[in-house]
Amino acid sequence: MSLNPLTLINLLVQTVPNDTASTLVEKCQHLGMVEQLYHSPPDDINLPPFERAYQFQFQAPEALGAGLEILEKETLILQAGFQLSFPRAFLMSPAGKQFDQMASLLGGHFGAGQRTNIAGAKAIYYNSPSVVSYVSRAKMQDQDIVTVRVGNRAFWG
Repeated sequence: MSLNPLTLINLLVQTVPNDTASTLVEKCQHLGMVEQLYHSPPDDINLPPFERAYQFQFQAPEALGAGLEILEKETLILQAGFQLSFPRAFLMSPAGKQFDQMASLLGGHFGAGQRTNIAGAKAIYYNSPSVVSYVSRAKMQDQDIVTVRVGNRAFWG
């Protein structure tokens, strides 16, 4: 079963500031995602402390791989997000199309975001009274990676 990433953005935007982490875990299971053992990314030193983490794998259109993670603090969702990997393309990249669609959807929720472009990776950051969010696209080895994260403003300040 393939999941539309745009559906996941709506789920995260609605769930992160309002529900418990266990509620989002149940919704992921209901969508047919497969829970995996969580592995913390070694290069993500910007994460605040969390108490529990969940990781899921799922299929997404045109993606080589897709995963979602949920970080829990005080039973609430500290942050949740997903990452899609696509084959590198010289012309019409599915990663570029997905990035643009996700940026448009997040912009519809939060308004204009702040754009950055550092060392070939581009990102758009969004803020609202209840969440902080971003969408990014980066080239890594032989893949294009698109990432969406939604964080609970109560923990991110």
